[in-house]
Amino acid sequence: MCIIKFIKGLLKCDCVSVSEFESHNEKHIIADDGKVFQRIVSKEIYGEEIYLGYSYYIGGVLQDPPHEDKIEDFEEIDKPKEESTM
Repeated sequence: MCIIKFIKGLLKCDCVSVSEFESHNEKHIIADDGKVFQRIVSKEIYGEEIYLGYSYYIGGVLQDPPHEDKIEDFEEIDKPKEESTM
């Protein structure tokens, strides 16, 4: 996975493992090529990049108080194949 950083006016992308990510305090995560993020609990697919923050609904259920997202809430899965509409 890659972590996007903004350092001295420049964007920098560092590719790290999940264990390395845990030692950073970053909120923007990009999946590896051909992968997307899926929330483990609800199985919702979030796409190739996520911003960790607060979720007010998970799987259509109100979170009271809001859930603080962590990298452990998501897993990288193979990108689903798009279905043809023809």
